[in-house]
Amino acid sequence: MLKGAFEKAAAVLRAAIMNPSRGPTRVMAFSGVAYGFLRLLLDAGLVEITGRGHYGRRLRLTEKGREFLKHYECLDELFPDCQHEQQRKS
Repeated sequence: MLKGAFEKAAAVLRAAIMNPSRGPTRVMAFSGVAYGFLRLLLDAGLVEITGRGHYGRRLRLTEKGREFLKHYECLDELFPDCQHEQQRKS
């Protein structure tokens, strides 16, 4: 289960990479994060929506989003037990 904003952001960014031909709604559903969280990612400059019309839109990572994900994954490797500790406390 996803807990914090960083975990949610990383899940969406990974889903956008794994599903480059899918629109924002499908990427959010695939990641398991509420669609309303997309606004936070857009405002933070981690993702952008490209294309026109309802069926042509795609969710794309920005350079800032790629950098965030790279750093998040490095921290996840350095502290692998932190996420599991938080889940046990809940």
